[in-house]
Amino acid sequence: QRRDSNAATIAVGVRIFAIDDLRLVEVATILFLGGRVRGRVAFVLNLEAEAKEVEFDLSDQANITPEVRQALKSAPGVIDVHDI
Repeated sequence: QRRDSNAATIAVGVRIFAIDDLRLVEVATILFLGGRVRGRVAFVLNLEAEAKEVEFDLSDQANITPEVRQALKSAPGVIDVHDI
């Protein structure tokens, strides 16, 4: 039963809201350390200079555990992280 509860805490994916000076290297490292499994990763970048938001998906998938989600929320440039 523990396995079922662990599966329930892993998100299908995340949408990462960030400002345009997001440090992608740090976010990529967090996602890499989480491992590649099945989670969709989408970025929503707030481009203040152009007064636009741009959304794009990564071609790779990531393992979105609660620890990965929390690490993403604390990464420089990340405003918020929502489950998809």
